[in-house]
Amino acid sequence: MRFFTNITHELRTPLTLIIGPLEDIASNQQLEPVLSKKVNSIYRSANRLLDLINQILEFRKSETSNRKLSITHGNISSLVVETGLKYKELNLNKSVEFNIITPPNSENIYFDEEVITIILDNLLSNALKYTPKGTIQLELRHIQDGETPITEIVISDTGYG
Repeated sequence: MRFFTNITHELRTPLTLIIGPLEDIASNQQLEPVLSKKVNSIYRSANRLLDLINQILEFRKSETSNRKLSITHGNISSLVVETGLKYKELNLNKSVEFNIITPPNSENIYFDEEVITIILDNLLSNALKYTPKGTIQLELRHIQDGETPITEIVISDTGYG
């Protein structure tokens, strides 16, 4: 694990230096549409790689008990939608439909935004990777179990291949 952590740190610096100029190029309004589309694709992929690298570092922190929870009270629905939209945009496979379902009036709850994001990133990335055809569905549900309110995030796929 220490080896992966060291490699990850070494990869993050040059990747960050790549992303900066890509942002500048991607924001250039004078680029031809075909080139702009390719640059944006490279930019999204570089950011995805940076997210994965950061996840490895976060995993290492949790493995060594250096990870502290940072609980906030807020609307988890916006986090679920934002994360889901990122993967919906990354989905280039026309044989896979990506749905995001959230309740119309989501309740505010206590949660760690970073932990939820890491988990969603991991699961959605795997869902896209291992679903060649079908539907991936990301759903936020608020349910009542007796007197206990429960918020759950469900990721399902009807993939077949």
